[in-house]
Amino acid sequence: MRFACSTMVEACNYGHLHIVEWLLQNFYHMCLNPQLLMREAGRNGWSNIFLWLIDNYFFKTSNKLMATKEAIVNGKLGIVKLMFSRMSKSDFDISDLPEKTFTDSNNEEVVSFVLHHCDPIKLDISTIMINACKFGWTETVQYILDEKLFSSCDLNLAFAKACENGELEIVKALADKCNLQNLKMEKTIISVCIKGWDEVALFLLDKFEHTRLDIANALIEACRHGEIDVAQAILRKVKHTLLDVKTALDKACENHMHEELVLLILKNINQNQVDLKTVKKQAIRHKWREVQFAIPGVDTEDLNEAEQDTGTDFIVIS
Repeated sequence: MRFACSTMVEACNYGHLHIVEWLLQNFYHMCLNPQLLMREAGRNGWSNIFLWLIDNYFFKTSNKLMATKEAIVNGKLGIVKLMFSRMSKSDFDISDLPEKTFTDSNNEEVVSFVLHHCDPIKLDISTIMINACKFGWTETVQYILDEKLFSSCDLNLAFAKACENGELEIVKALADKCNLQNLKMEKTIISVCIKGWDEVALFLLDKFEHTRLDIANALIEACRHGEIDVAQAILRKVKHTLLDVKTALDKACENHMHEELVLLILKNINQNQVDLKTVKKQAIRHKWREVQFAIPGVDTEDLNEAEQDTGTDFIVIS
């Protein structure tokens, strides 16, 4: 019997359902620790065993809640629904759920169910909101906003998380509910540009005064990371007097993969604002023929260093 008990523990720990079923069929059930089995059935989502245990054994409410919380943490919606239907709403107390319940990107369905069916006062709505913005749980965010459950939430942080993760629909939903004047946008726009979320960038450019967006550094970071669509949006929507196009172009030129981006910048700026000779040197080093053709008037007499590094076959003589 000791063998059966230890085997049951191991089978539960490693999720071996077939072994658990065999032990239940061949050994006296009470010797197999039904409390442990119930908790592990919840963790692993073994609905048939979970239901069988409830129907055949008496469990304290605390044991039921422990098993249910294991199901919630591990995203086992079937178990959660089963227990919700078998327990009174007053007994279904999940106020002390661990934070990791809301930090698993695959747990949206369970979190949504809990949010819809439990007393929101007992839930960490702030953590749910932040992670919903991070993971793109649009319906969860919309429910919190519609039901006005966001009094404990840091909407500035939620908005930043949605922007940083490119969740445009959530960004729009939060913008409709937030006081936009209270949102701190300097770091947010930088993160959006680095990650290349061009649709979010366009929304922010349309929604906020450009002087609030640290837009000069935003363009520089977009160019540094080769995010051509974001750079194009900024160049076309923002007054160039707010931009540092020289530094942005220099950063774009640092990477040999950015020829298309450099061409875009050259076509959308006043070229008198930048050092075209330096750009041409970089174009020669990177073997960018199109960029060289785009700035034909640049004197090549003192580009010997670039010639020596690259070879004359890639130099376009104007």
